[in-house]
Amino acid sequence: MKFILTLIFGCAASLGIHAQKPGDIFATANGRNFTAGDLPHDTQDLLTKQAKVIANARRQLLDRMIGDYLIEEEAKAKGLTPENLTEAAKAKATAPTEVQIDAVYEANRAAFGDKPQSEVRKQIVEFLRREPEDAALNKYIETLSAKYKVIKGKDINTPTLQPQDMIFSVGGRSFTVKEFEDKFKLVLYDVQADI
Repeated sequence: MKFILTLIFGCAASLGIHAQKPGDIFATANGRNFTAGDLPHDTQDLLTKQAKVIANARRQLLDRMIGDYLIEEEAKAKGLTPENLTEAAKAKATAPTEVQIDAVYEANRAAFGDKPQSEVRKQIVEFLRREPEDAALNKYIETLSAKYKVIKGKDINTPTLQPQDMIFSVGGRSFTVKEFEDKFKLVLYDVQADI
């Protein structure tokens, strides 16, 4: 299942992180204290928003975990592969129109250089299909969620989560915080490292 997760790359450490305030000293060198206020404005914004960024990443990864499990279960039930089901769901997305393709080409003409539209058409179509395909896949996962009766447990961003806490269950199978953190440990570490 394709989700734009390059931003979403830990876990235990991320739960206890508090945003730096502009006056908080976070480093000292050669007798000089450095605060968040010494950083560029965009970096300051990221520091103050880091808890929110991590919480959003955890929610998206939980949704991914649920979706992956549902697609695997449906694939078993239908005797198909998860990839077959995913591609079938994405195939229901509408194709981009010629007008949309032309508009993207014209808006990005400088980036394409002197390449004619025919050379970059495939790239443009893939770009324009990404969002509708994700929407179609999410809609399919919603129908599977109802079919398999997904029950949400504790909020994945609760600060007092324990490894054995249930975060969701499907058809009598419970998934724990430990399973989530084991599966996405490196991804969440990368989110923290990017910040």
